Amino acid sequence: MAKLTKGFGVETLKSIFPYFFVNENNLNYIGEVPDIKYFNKLKLKDFNEYKNKFDNNWSLRDETIKYCEIDCISLHQVIFKFTFMIFDLFGKNVHNYPTLPSLAFAIFRSNFMEETQFLNYQVKYLQILDKDILEEQLICIFLIIKKVLK
Repeated sequence: MAKLTKGFGVETLKSIFPYFFVNENNLNYIGEVPDIKYFNKLKLKDFNEYKNKFDNNWSLRDETIKYCEIDCISLHQVIFKFTFMIFDLFGKNVHNYPTLPSLAFAIFRSNFMEETQFLNYQVKYLQILDKDILEEQLICIFLIIKKVLK
């Protein structure tokens, strides 16, 4: 997530948290910032900067809530930027696609695949599914696909 927030250049970057410090016995801990060994792959410089923000009043409860809020805000900012980037680059509204694969396929289909290739793919797929499909049903399906592609 840290690389994602930096990569998208969002305003709220992922923060740090001592994941390995938390256990059922210290949920109400208030005191010194936990040792660097409780943080995941944290540089000493970054740890010292974080530690200097507190004066023996680091609260596990408060920092957990703050960490989760920052995660949600930064993820929202990434999604927001991603949404506009996809629309600007490809003219696709990400909210019309329930999954990233469906969005990727729509982008591929509309920008890199000729309509005839897509229709040929549909015919082969339908033949595999049911060889007894009536001609009228195929015509109806092709008309729907053609309308969707326009």
